[in-house]
Amino acid sequence: MKLKYKFKNGMILGEVIFAFFLCGILLAISIYMFKSNDVSKTPYIYSVLKNLPNINKVIMQECYEEGFCSNYTELPDNVNEYCERLANNLVTTGAVNCSTGGDASISAYGKGQNLRLANGSSFYGLSPRDGWDIVRFDGRDINYYLDVYIDINGANNGDNVLGTDIFPIRIFKNGAVVPSVDFYNNFDAREDDEFFAYRVVLNKAQDENNKNTRVIQVLDARNQQEINDELPFREKVSYKEAVCVSNPSLYPRYFQGEDCNNYTILGACNFDKPSAEDILNYPHLSDKSAYCSIEPVKPRGSGIFKIFGI
Repeated sequence: MKLKYKFKNGMILGEVIFAFFLCGILLAISIYMFKSNDVSKTPYIYSVLKNLPNINKVIMQECYEEGFCSNYTELPDNVNEYCERLANNLVTTGAVNCSTGGDASISAYGKGQNLRLANGSSFYGLSPRDGWDIVRFDGRDINYYLDVYIDINGANNGDNVLGTDIFPIRIFKNGAVVPSVDFYNNFDAREDDEFFAYRVVLNKAQDENNKNTRVIQVLDARNQQEINDELPFREKVSYKEAVCVSNPSLYPRYFQGEDCNNYTILGACNFDKPSAEDILNYPHLSDKSAYCSIEPVKPRGSGIFKIFGI
């Protein structure tokens, strides 16, 4: 008698588990192979742009309550005092140098960081000899700032190159933090929407009968329309473009009178000089409580996920 074997049409549990295990290994390999540099950069940058303004608010309040600041809307006049208070409000490792170290020139990287965070990134430029720099507008001193550099992997690691592992930010005395520029080395972080991605947000009343109920809309910064916030990346633009299409009068107050000639303000954000057509299309322009603002966006994904916009 011949025995007949019947082949299985399905898979047993062990084979299913093995298949999932194999797929996991292949996926991990593909992510590693296609891993882009931004996955190692953007989390640090986004964290700084998102969290540092909140830390600055805490510092301003502390400084005012302790009598070192004349009001609670500005950081300490003394930059070294600000540096020390910043270090006290961050999780740092190693020595904190707020007096002589931290030369902001590119040649100084690796020679004198101000402070190093527990995540490995370092701050430079928090102890300039001349104190806060000044933004002048229409012949008046209207803003005060520090150009600070962040080395995302520390002074003794990586290439120590602008745009690779070092990025400039500008900290204002009112606590605001934005991407900055290094003119000497021709690196402009304000116009980089890969690592310094922003979006434009409209804040308005729900309607004329519900002034206290606010509606937040994410605007498509390039197509003059509201978009679904879940759509990946359509609204993400550089810092400069976000400011210029939402509030162009603000930009020269941050960067020494530079203008927004290459950008057109969004109709939905044209509160200063709305046309009759703008008011017709965007009734909220006549509502004094409505406004547009910008905010940093979470970093892009990497590897195979980046292909799908995750």
